[in-house]
Parts: sequence; structure tokens; C-alpha cells
Amino acid sequence: MRTLVLASLLSLFLSGCAFVPMATPKEESQAKAFTPSTGMTGLYIYRNEYRGGAIKMQVTVDGRILGKTVANSFLYTELPPGRHVITADGGNTDQIKVNAVPGQNIFVHQAIKAGFAAAGSSMRVVDSQEGQSGVLECTMVSSQF
Repeated sequence: MRTLVLASLLSLFLSGCAFVPMATPKEESQAKAFTPSTGMTGLYIYRNEYRGGAIKMQVTVDGRILGKTVANSFLYTELPPGRHVITADGGNTDQIKVNAVPGQNIFVHQAIKAGFAAAGSSMRVVDSQEGQSGVLECTMVSSQF
């Protein structure tokens, strides 16, 4: 019995998975409908790759914490119209600016890049086709907004 417990713990440790609070299935299903509320813009930040699986990247929007991404996850929130600043903190601080247009979605692909002492974040805005495809591969992380 003791060997089984130790083996299970070792397996979890070696798997390199990071744990973050996940959204409910209902929240994820609503986000994956890709239909923002009237007058709002949907913002998706996703990591649809396994690289850096154990690395959590904190994401803020306009200085407010949205949540942390991990491998194969996405964050979702709705933004009012106008300019917004998205920041990801890891081994570096990566920042992009977006313009929210009511009724549209913004998709931001986040990737982990190798750094000297720690991994860093690399973000880029992608088109709707690439963004929706990437989000559908991921599981939704609970937002802190």
C-alpha cells in the first residue's frame, strides 16, 4: 500500500502539471459559444500547447488580475469598448494592447518561450478562425475578474 501511494505521488510530481481553479462546465460551454453579451467584446487568452505544462502565467487586463494560464487552458472575460492592455507575467513581462469592438471577439495566443533563468510569455493576437480552433482545444480556467 505504501509503495502504491509513493508511486502515485511520484507520478504526479513528474507529470509537470500545474493546478489552477477551473471554470464550471456551464461557464466553459457559454464561453465556447463565442457570442459576447450585447455591447461587449469577448476576450480569449489561450495556451493550446503542452510546452511549459508546469508553468503558470498570470494574466492581467488593465492592471486587474484575470487569472493564470497553464498548458492547454484558456481565460475568458468580456470587455467594454475601447483600448485595453493585456499583461502576462512570468520570467518576463509581456504586454499587448487591443481595441475592443462591441459584438466581436479578441483572441490572444500565449506561448511559453525559453528564457535564461526562467520561461517567459509571448502573446500575439490571432484571427477568429485560428483563435476559435485553439480555444476549442483547451479547458477554461476560472477568471478572477
